[in-house]
Amino acid sequence: MIANMIALNSVDFYNNEQYAGDSYVPFLGFMVFVIGLFLLIVGVSTYMSAKHNFNIFYDKRDSLVTHLDGESDEEEFNRLKKKADRDRKLGIGLMIVAGVCILASFILL
Repeated sequence: MIANMIALNSVDFYNNEQYAGDSYVPFLGFMVFVIGLFLLIVGVSTYMSAKHNFNIFYDKRDSLVTHLDGESDEEEFNRLKKKADRDRKLGIGLMIVAGVCILASFILL
């Protein structure tokens, strides 16, 4: 009861000029949060698509990546494995950056 009276008496809600909202820090905090959320979604989708191959049919004709000139099946497998490893690392990196952005947004707010 006493805490409510102190809290309500310390802020004058009818004084519009004192609380005009002239600070841009909350806006920056919100934008950093939105950027972090976007990076989190992109990172999760990149990681998931690299970890699980979301093809419905595993037919070579449906694959977007075809053999390069003179490339054997083993070379193609190694090339695709390296690309998947890079995408996994990219996804993890994006999720880490997103987590830092989201935490930083709460500090800015």
